[in-house]
Amino acid sequence: MKLFHCDVDPDMQIPAYNDRCTSEEKPMGLTSCLTGGIIGGPKTSQFLVLEVHFNNPYFKKSIIDQSGIRIYYTTKLRKYDAGIIEVGLEYNPKNSIPPGSTAFRVFGYCDSECTQIGLPSKNGRIITLNIDRHYSSHFQEIRFLLKLIKIEQDDTIIHTCIYNTEIRTNVTFGGYSINDEMCINYMHYYLRSNLELFFKS
Repeated sequence: MKLFHCDVDPDMQIPAYNDRCTSEEKPMGLTSCLTGGIIGGPKTSQFLVLEVHFNNPYFKKSIIDQSGIRIYYTTKLRKYDAGIIEVGLEYNPKNSIPPGSTAFRVFGYCDSECTQIGLPSKNGRIITLNIDRHYSSHFQEIRFLLKLIKIEQDDTIIHTCIYNTEIRTNVTFGGYSINDEMCINYMHYYLRSNLELFFKS
């Protein structure tokens, strides 16, 4: 489940839509909603998009979904604006995993060229932020670092996924389906800059 702010002109009307993100019938005006932004202000759009991924392999029609997101809106601004950066690989078949592998690695980068966008000072390091050797797509959560880490210009952020496909006989494709694979990391940070997403494929 992901929430996007529509970074468009505040006078622009966003059409109502409730269907697949990849549908050809998706209104053109929604393409701008896949960028992050601060909510509120006289020059800010009031529209949000909620993206929810469902898995219903048997096409049951009696399922009622009651999930959602509660948003707290305040006029008391925080001292700092937070941002989210996406580092990983695009969700498409170009990023596919061969069968019969014990440790097939794929990487997404935000290299020094990427971190020079909007970050205040220079350094030039590669730092381990988090390791999960037993990650499950059925249990996704926001994890807090044990200590704050300052990311600066010329630093490199590398997101690595390691796959064991020994029991697979076919290629596993990158994509949106539960049977596909994604290799993406959403990192919350402050002070907010123009650094939003960086995909390598």
